[in-house]
Amino acid sequence: MFQYGQAIVWPVADRLGEDSKVGRLAGRYRRTYDEVSSPVVRRHELALDRVCADFAGNNATAAAFSEVAVLSKGWAAFVGGYTAPAAAVGRRPDDVFAGFTSFMQEPGRREQLVGSVAEPTSEEPETRESLLSLGERLAAIAALPEDSIHDKSGPALGLMRYPDQVIRQVEEAMFGGAEFVAETWEDIVPEAARAAAYDDAKQLARLAHEGGLGRTLSVATLLELLSFGFVDEMTRPLLTGGPSPELEREMASRLVTGFLATAAIECGTASYRFSWSVARQLVDERGAVDDLPLLVETVLADGSTVATLKLWLEAHRVSQELELGIDPEQAMPKAVPDDGAADGPADGVADGPSQAPANDLRAVLVSDSRTASA
Repeated sequence: MFQYGQAIVWPVADRLGEDSKVGRLAGRYRRTYDEVSSPVVRRHELALDRVCADFAGNNATAAAFSEVAVLSKGWAAFVGGYTAPAAAVGRRPDDVFAGFTSFMQEPGRREQLVGSVAEPTSEEPETRESLLSLGERLAAIAALPEDSIHDKSGPALGLMRYPDQVIRQVEEAMFGGAEFVAETWEDIVPEAARAAAYDDAKQLARLAHEGGLGRTLSVATLLELLSFGFVDEMTRPLLTGGPSPELEREMASRLVTGFLATAAIECGTASYRFSWSVARQLVDERGAVDDLPLLVETVLADGSTVATLKLWLEAHRVSQELELGIDPEQAMPKAVPDDGAADGPADGVADGPSQAPANDLRAVLVSDSRTASA
């Protein structure tokens, strides 16, 4: 009942914000509701955990809680990095869950996810998520009397009568039905990565246009903005709800990397390659893994290091005069909340376009090939 109330109250309060009198009233109501309901919800969750432990045993219950937390983190990363970009370019992978298995089996992946689960977070839980941390739930199970219940747990699919049919239905629900021809991840991922970088580049071009920098954004202008540390602030219109500096930096890194990667791809000196280790693995023309994302993060942290990006541009034969501009024929990317609620990669970033009028001058990226270096 309380979670049903959250599902109603939270979206309304988020949508109204705190800028209006009604919004502030809704925000106070949400906070009061949370203060009253949270203790009751937590008690109910702990009671339900004890029922599970009585039925399956303490060890099996604790192991299940830990595994579900890791798989949930992994699935969110997999969807944000692979399935959502695939759907954005209208491609359907031939086996989603085999891909997820390969993603989870990547060396070091499980250890990384276990570490992220254990990290404390200041983010509020999503509606219908547990109010208890994994540590709190495991501590409550450990405090129960010891039992002698044998662990008989196994894969959840083993409990289903027709697991293959269920998997097909889930895949069709994720990708719009069976009308799409299934393709391999090796074919889909590079194309999806190029499209995602293109989307990031066009968002940066739009932000520059809205900031009064004209209908085109040149590489030289971007380098100047980076040297003065202005790019983080530029991303603010894409985020709502008072985004943290960390989220602004994450958004800025993504947009700048997409912009420069797109410029190098336009010049034929970079491309994206399929990999389960990194969703968007950029490689140079010789096939070596490119260090552009790390360079961008370094420059965003310290604008005085912008010379390293200039060397990267020279190595990739990207002219600083190359400009990426505005195409009035296309739709404008949308702004999103900073809680990642919009479809995307668990980082508060939008991936899809809004339905802006076709004549909206703040639209998408087009390259001016006359200024690109050969």
